Amino acid sequence: VDRGREKMSETAEMSSAEAMRAALIASGLKVVNDNALKVDSVSKGEEAPVDAEAARKPLSAKSTYYYAHNRTSAEGPKTLVGAQEIYNHKALDAEEAQKLADAEVNSAGKSAWNKGGTTWEEKDHSKWAKDKLTEALLAMQISDIEFTEVSAVEDCHASIVYTRGKKKAAITAESIKVSWNSKDKECKGNFEVVDLASHALEDMQIKVTFDKSTPESKERIGQELQACKPAIEEVATQLLDELMAK
Repeated sequence: VDRGREKMSETAEMSSAEAMRAALIASGLKVVNDNALKVDSVSKGEEAPVDAEAARKPLSAKSTYYYAHNRTSAEGPKTLVGAQEIYNHKALDAEEAQKLADAEVNSAGKSAWNKGGTTWEEKDHSKWAKDKLTEALLAMQISDIEFTEVSAVEDCHASIVYTRGKKKAAITAESIKVSWNSKDKECKGNFEVVDLASHALEDMQIKVTFDKSTPESKERIGQELQACKPAIEEVATQLLDELMAK
């Protein structure tokens, strides 16, 4: 009876392995090791035998599938199984990075992938605008007043946008604070440009404060500083034109 049961068990194991083999072949997979299809008859709690020779083989020798970053040894190069070697990544040097940046932008300022300008693309030029506004304000000439320092440029934004085949640009700054002195050194204070926006320059405001003044000069200097508004509007318009030309 025991012998019969053993025979039936062996027959069942063979049938199961044959059925599995047939299913794999039918699905288009190649069976390279029939031993892998045998049903493990080792009782629970016991470890199955390990093929030491197969375990020592690199992944490239075990499978025809492709695996990225396989290494046949700890010191070896990264490879694709059955394919050519993958070269290790490295950082671009300054010259290579500049060439890549130049290649990505065409003559119209759009990226190479957006030649028609039909896809939304925005390029930030806020730092450029901040530097240009600072430079322009310090260079302004008023009869008996000089601007000494731009102490703050708050929430300054400048960008070029490409969309639906059109190019648009805008420059905005919530606040620009400038220190000033009268040339006779009798007056000094702060000059603030508020709500500068290239698309709404009429809303821009000028605020003047005094840290030191004389009764005779305070009103006159205040009027002179308020009269700077058209000049600042002209600066913003010129910067917008420069931005559009980028």
